[in-house]
Amino acid sequence: MNHFDRAMQDVLSRPRYNALTGRAIDVQKIISEMLYKFFDFLIDLFDFDLSNISDYNVELFKRIFTAAAIIIAAGIVAAILIIIKKRLKNKTAAIDEPFEHNNLFADFDEKNFDAYTADAIILSSKNFAEQKKWRDAIRYYFIAVLVDLYKRHIIQIKKSKTNGQLKIELNRAFPKIAEPFGILTELVHYVWFGNKEAGPAQYEYFIKNAEIVMGRES
Repeated sequence: MNHFDRAMQDVLSRPRYNALTGRAIDVQKIISEMLYKFFDFLIDLFDFDLSNISDYNVELFKRIFTAAAIIIAAGIVAAILIIIKKRLKNKTAAIDEPFEHNNLFADFDEKNFDAYTADAIILSSKNFAEQKKWRDAIRYYFIAVLVDLYKRHIIQIKKSKTNGQLKIELNRAFPKIAEPFGILTELVHYVWFGNKEAGPAQYEYFIKNAEIVMGRES
């Protein structure tokens, strides 16, 4: 690579370079001009009389207005980015939080899962569905799947575990059902952990994948 190529690569790599026009883009200048025009628009809109103010003071006020607007805009953008970051963090963290943090096993005795049967829990799930309590219906069906896997000695159920840990266990033992099980965990994460509304469509889709995981698909 010769000196000319290096120079062109350096210029083209700059974020302010417009490859179509071949000109450097002064972002600060563009923003300042836009704010200046906005300032003039406000003056005309509210019919401010600036005739008694010197050009120097008007220009000074414009600069102060521009600087303040840029600071406010930067603060708003920073706040939006923080909110987005928190939401993304919560979205990914919930699936890796222990079940006990999300009350997944409320109404169930963790130390006595041998006393439960998947069919009995599925019946309770369908009762919730008849009452249109879709979140509990999906939660109970998911627990039925976990109990089924537990009774088949595929997983160990503990409140301290996470969906992510169960997916790893299942992928090692039965990789063929790891994908549908992943769909179940995502639905539970969205509906139960995320406290989102659900309906018959989500419930039927959940059952379809749950039956695959339990080996009951027709």
